Amino acid sequence: ASQGRLRTNALSVREQHAWCVGEAGDPERAVHLFYGLLSDAEEPQEPRSAILRGIRRALAWWIGEAGNPDEAVSRFRVLVRESTDQRGHDDPQVIGLRHRLAYWEAMTGPPEDVIARLESTAAQMSQYLGPAHQVTRAVRRELAKRFQQRIFVAVRAIVNSEDPERLLYLGAPEDEYDPEVKDLIKCHGAATKEQVSAVFQRWFRGADVMPSDMAGRIADGINQARTRYLSN
Repeated sequence: ASQGRLRTNALSVREQHAWCVGEAGDPERAVHLFYGLLSDAEEPQEPRSAILRGIRRALAWWIGEAGNPDEAVSRFRVLVRESTDQRGHDDPQVIGLRHRLAYWEAMTGPPEDVIARLESTAAQMSQYLGPAHQVTRAVRRELAKRFQQRIFVAVRAIVNSEDPERLLYLGAPEDEYDPEVKDLIKCHGAATKEQVSAVFQRWFRGADVMPSDMAGRIADGINQARTRYLSN
């Protein structure tokens, strides 16, 4: 019995380490570590242990994070079905699995629906898992990333429509102003025409000062995009 406890404790430590590796930005390595854990945990001594369920759940998650959301969906569907059969539909662990499944289903759904489905999933996870839970935080990070992408696209459209240096008019590609757009959306607080003008002066040294009305329109567009995507 003592040997079994030591073995389970060692698996738990390795599981925590593998999760931290993934959160540190190396999901592929996390998947490799969880496969190793799964092999060890599936030995005959503890075929149905809680640690095994946790490893399978974490492996499914990091497979999705490593770029294979369809497989994550498939694995979570199996886990939800098995856990529901064993523990019942209203068991907290089953509810948590359903939320994880909902997240990856959202990630594989139509692009135009992803943000709405992520918002719904994040709210449910906050309620059932808690706002500080590692999975809830991961969903919130993904949602924030999606909002930032939307803001970037919106601000790029505004800047391109103004074409401050007439580069698009001369045939430059639509991503010509992307470095300036990245700087613009990093500005703290409400964007001002002075900030907009300063960004373009920094990138285009020697160019004429941006007209005040143009800088004002770009600043207004930045603020409108932030209000639209960050006010939820």
